[in-house]
Amino acid sequence: MSAAAHLRRHRERCAPPHYQRGIALLVAVLLVALGTIVAAAVAYESAMTARRGTATYAFDQAVLIGEGAEALAAYGLRQIAQSNSKEIYAGQGWDKPLGPLEVVPGVMLEASLEDLQGRFNINNLVTNYDAPDQVSVAAFTHLLELVGLETKWTGYVVDWIDKNDQPSIPEGAEDSVYMGQTLPYRPPNRYITSISELPAFVAHLQDVATLPGVPGRADQSPLFAFGATQDFKNAGQMIAAIASGGFALPDRDQYLKDDERSIALRQQYLDHIQKMFAALGQPSEEAARGARAVLAIETALAKAALDVVAQREPANLYHMMKVTELQALTPHFDWQVYFTASRTPPFTTINVSEPAFIKAMDLTVLQTPMTDLKEYFRWTLLHDDVVMLPARFRDLDFEFFSKALRGQQAPLPRWRQCISEVDERLGEALGKAFVEESFGT
Repeated sequence: MSAAAHLRRHRERCAPPHYQRGIALLVAVLLVALGTIVAAAVAYESAMTARRGTATYAFDQAVLIGEGAEALAAYGLRQIAQSNSKEIYAGQGWDKPLGPLEVVPGVMLEASLEDLQGRFNINNLVTNYDAPDQVSVAAFTHLLELVGLETKWTGYVVDWIDKNDQPSIPEGAEDSVYMGQTLPYRPPNRYITSISELPAFVAHLQDVATLPGVPGRADQSPLFAFGATQDFKNAGQMIAAIASGGFALPDRDQYLKDDERSIALRQQYLDHIQKMFAALGQPSEEAARGARAVLAIETALAKAALDVVAQREPANLYHMMKVTELQALTPHFDWQVYFTASRTPPFTTINVSEPAFIKAMDLTVLQTPMTDLKEYFRWTLLHDDVVMLPARFRDLDFEFFSKALRGQQAPLPRWRQCISEVDERLGEALGKAFVEESFGT
């Protein structure tokens, strides 16, 4: 044995006891850690096995419930087929929702049938992003005619999807048209994946000008106020004028302030719109969705309007321009269509009291889905003509606009309301008749 090996064995035999205890302790710690890891792994696997079993049971249960609902629906259809009816269509009862029914304790069954054959996939208008499918184009065009919509929408959808740069109809729109917008963009040349794309169609932007309910009344112009007024600089001359408007709350700041009172007021207003839509017969969820759309549009308009202080300065509200200049200011809103629908006499100049507001209105129209705009127009017509509606609408209107906003405790007598309406709607004509009768012609 070498001297080095002999020395190493001597050291091992003579190792102190605390050194050996340290090794034993380290081994014990390692064994405990290993045991803990194994126990945790076993517990985790047991828990996962239980969860998988629960999930499998729930899945199987859901499949059985779904098959039961399907069988029940099929039974209803068979009953209709065995009747004297030669066709199956919505309204025969099969389209009514089923449930909710508690089939077993804690499990509710709710189902409904939808006729997918009654829908049209507009992506079928184009085959492989390339060419229009003439059969689908003809069917969709006929569908538009049946529901009273312009058939030009067929061409706009085709141009939006196909890859070529040639419009499919004379009024069609490819890159050259969309790149000419105030905020230029290109059609994606791919299948439509969301209804949120529809408001970007040029057809949507053109149609909005004809939507405001009863154009021509300054108190009933959605989006803005339009009418005739005295020229600020020539009191003997009447001029056409456009001003900010389109929101029902009295002060634009009520849409924008973030103090507790303003926030609470907006919530009351939102609830009021929802109640009015519900009074029309809309389902609760649809009424709530419509109310949110109205508040969003009115808030966008209010942000662009001058506040009360700025409106006190006449110079801030006097901006005479040609109608062609107004059109250039708002390229997405067809003013000629609007003025024609308003049945206004011919004019070439107009006072645009707040040009910045009108520009913002134009962008609001561009960026808002058509479904939301229709809810907004419905609300405007409903709110402005509420005095002509049944009592349930008038009562709701009084509760918010008179009682909550102004503190009025009771409605005016009906005769007072009638006088106010006559004065507001026929004031000038009534005044002329009064002057003729009282003072002669």
